Amino acid sequence: MDEDIFQKLYDENREEWEPRDASGWFEADPLLRALRGREISTPDVEATVRSFHHAWIRLPPGMRSQIAREREIAASLVESLPEWRTLALGLHSIGVGMRGPEQRLTAVITVDYPLTAAEWNEIRQRWAKFAQAQSRFPAFRGTGSIPIAAELRPAPTLLGQVPSDNFLFGEPDPPPQEAPVLQSGDKVGSESPTGIREYGTLTCLVSEPHSIAPLLLASGHVFRNQDYAVVSNRNLPVKVGKVKVISRQTDIGLAELSQPYLCDYRVKGVDIVPASPVIATSDMPVQMYGAVSGYKLGYLNQAIQIPANATAVGMLPTFAVDIPCAHGDSGALLVSGRGAQPAVPEWQRKHMSPAYLESLKCAMLGVLKAGPPPGADPNLRPQAIFVPMLHILNELGIEAWVR
Repeated sequence: MDEDIFQKLYDENREEWEPRDASGWFEADPLLRALRGREISTPDVEATVRSFHHAWIRLPPGMRSQIAREREIAASLVESLPEWRTLALGLHSIGVGMRGPEQRLTAVITVDYPLTAAEWNEIRQRWAKFAQAQSRFPAFRGTGSIPIAAELRPAPTLLGQVPSDNFLFGEPDPPPQEAPVLQSGDKVGSESPTGIREYGTLTCLVSEPHSIAPLLLASGHVFRNQDYAVVSNRNLPVKVGKVKVISRQTDIGLAELSQPYLCDYRVKGVDIVPASPVIATSDMPVQMYGAVSGYKLGYLNQAIQIPANATAVGMLPTFAVDIPCAHGDSGALLVSGRGAQPAVPEWQRKHMSPAYLESLKCAMLGVLKAGPPPGADPNLRPQAIFVPMLHILNELGIEAWVR
């Protein structure tokens, strides 16, 4: 969709605190300032800020306000992080999510071991000075104090073994009938020189800048090593290419294809080409298609999740989602909304620009990195961890194919 439409909408409804352009985020974003203040580095921050701004203007004003408030709360948590690292030895991460019967934005502390009564009392006392602070964002002034919640983290595991219109594009053109078909949500994997295979889920099809040649994007712990053969298992196992790049930082791999092939750029289960990446926000309805689990629905649990021992974090940290998943779903692409419906309550849609609604329909959000372990308590949240799509695209310097 034409970026000029969103720039015009943004210029018309931009609040005073919102930056006019990307450079303004260095001063306007409370989380970025807090991370710098605690010497938590933000790799390649200039490029990340530019992509953040382009994703920002694609969201309607109400969602922008919520994202800003989430980052404001997260900034307060980051300021307290050094104290809490010492106070709670089992501290795993800090984050922001919707909690409580009223579904209010809440500061969330995730721990590996139950907090003692003394630890929890101390944390609440230290949080009190931040909880009452007035928000600088007009939509959240006078909304009361910010509650804090502590949650026990189920032991996470990777979902694979470590390390063990025109939506079709084919080569040659037209491709032969027996050419393998590749689509987001398919079962794909890698094969080592000794024949050992590891399977996961094809995230999506991407390309190098200014190229139309498709590359496969999938989990790094599924593709494993450069030059390993890539296997598609849509019907029968067939070698379709080889691994080109592995990013250990984002746990993402890229593979190049061997002819012949036929690429379907739609997301399986929804069967529409995804929209440009947007920023995930708490309680957003989301959907994904895993190679094992199939089509699944969920909600954003924590839109921001920062590991307690982090020494570096991108402008968009990982986020957590309540969504069922299984071993073999690693790499699944998370998108916004429900089917072809945008991630906006129905009663809000009549008040919103059609451009915003279109941008929130099956928009790319992130890539599944880890989920609950086998045999996890079914009474616990089926929490899965995703790496933001914007972060991946910037890290690898690649372009996503969107409608």
